[in-house]
Amino acid sequence: MRYRRFTLLLRIAVIGTVMFLARAALFANCGSATCPMDPQSLNLPLPRQFTLDFSFQYIDQDQVRIGTHKGSVGEIPSTHDEIRTVNRGIGFLANYATSDRFVLSAVVPFVSRYHEHVEEASSRLETWRFSDLGDIAVSGRYRLGDKVWTTVGVKLPTGARRPANSEGEAAEVTLAPGSGSVDVFGGVVFQTQLPVPSLSHGLLGNAAVMPFFAGATYRRNGRGTQSYRMGDELLVNAGLNYPLFTQLQLIAQVNADFRGKDDVGKTDEDPNHTGRTSIFVSPGVRVGLPGGIAAYWVVQVPVYQRVNGIQLTARYNLLGGIQARF
Repeated sequence: MRYRRFTLLLRIAVIGTVMFLARAALFANCGSATCPMDPQSLNLPLPRQFTLDFSFQYIDQDQVRIGTHKGSVGEIPSTHDEIRTVNRGIGFLANYATSDRFVLSAVVPFVSRYHEHVEEASSRLETWRFSDLGDIAVSGRYRLGDKVWTTVGVKLPTGARRPANSEGEAAEVTLAPGSGSVDVFGGVVFQTQLPVPSLSHGLLGNAAVMPFFAGATYRRNGRGTQSYRMGDELLVNAGLNYPLFTQLQLIAQVNADFRGKDDVGKTDEDPNHTGRTSIFVSPGVRVGLPGGIAAYWVVQVPVYQRVNGIQLTARYNLLGGIQARF
């Protein structure tokens, strides 16, 4: 049975990857981004159990922003005027619980991007298009009490650096799938289950339990390619899965992302155009499938965005995935 579940999950993941790569060449990207969500807290394994999560992200950064307001390309002078960034990502997340108090996790990302900007000195349009392995992260989660977990982890410099375009010119450091740095992160998560009314009928009648979590994670970034150090980042997340029916849950999360300014190292980038604050509301659904597998889709809608200088932002983020337990 476990083998069949794994085979089905693997087939779905391969199909999703092929579809992802087939469409990746159609889009453009300048800058990097990921969906600031917590995919683990509502899918932790039981003792001596694995949980697997294949996720797919789509973030189209085509909206120029200055501070909290919309801007236009080149409105604030810089070495290059950003036009558009489209990020496509596939993530493989594996969790294993050694006991009811400790969970090991590993995240392996694959990144596809297309970048487009205008070089101010020559007024030339430049583009990059690439797909490659990103930086792998490993972490451990330890239960401090009945409802509180703490997490410590490290991101390793495994991803590709400075991919070149068709003219042989290396991309900006921030565009690369890999930062070249060793980053450490840690956080605290509160988790509980609340009784709620439901349309399903089970042991609790027309009632069910609703998982809820709230937590914060801080990441301290190291120096990477050309001594570039991305600004430290604080993620604050809260969310729940409401059991509408036995096999259908409504997902709701609030996600806040606070990023400091970068130290540009030996590059010619302008640090005044780095760092931002973003707050998202993230509704979605999670559907149970045969064989102990579940699929989920979430859309992230920004309710507040403030950037330093001039930067590209997205009107929304899309996240989908497949989860399984063994």
